Amino acid sequence: GVGYSMRDGEFDEIGARLGVRGGEDKTANKVKTEYNSGLMGDEMEFWNFEAAANLGSVHLMAEYFDGEVSGASALPDLAADGYYLQAGWIVTGEKRKYKNEIAAFDSVKPNGANGAWEIFARYDSLDVTGSDASPLVDLTGEEAETITLGVNWYVSSAVKIALNYVHAETDVAISGEDDGDALTARLQIAF
Repeated sequence: GVGYSMRDGEFDEIGARLGVRGGEDKTANKVKTEYNSGLMGDEMEFWNFEAAANLGSVHLMAEYFDGEVSGASALPDLAADGYYLQAGWIVTGEKRKYKNEIAAFDSVKPNGANGAWEIFARYDSLDVTGSDASPLVDLTGEEAETITLGVNWYVSSAVKIALNYVHAETDVAISGEDDGDALTARLQIAF
């Protein structure tokens, strides 16, 4: 799919929150790489391209976006681009159906009494740059990358247990390079 968004604010009222994520539905593996500038803008324009494929019990997803935010008053302009790539395999053989009407994968429906098991890997990248015309903020280069490895157990069509390992690296003009690791767990119950 292809998307385009443009906002034009009269009173420098557009906030910039830039990033890539794996979807808005309840089934997404939602570790995000994003940048929240805290700056206000007077115009914002974004393009995004996304693709998904289902090959039996293997599913693939990808998205790329590119955008700009015109800074308000004395604030700098921002430009950002980013993408994610994700691949998953449902080890127990179930297939994840793609729903065209909502442009998302449906939740996994386990075939057996022991539920369905899925493993996945995901890579996110975000690059934000800005003009250095403002003495208030230096946005000459900010980058973030995450790698996520996860396992999901779909106990039933209404219960999911997720375990993710996330490695993140950032390179920010003001504070330099940093990295970190996280292990997250989640119990999800759909009503």
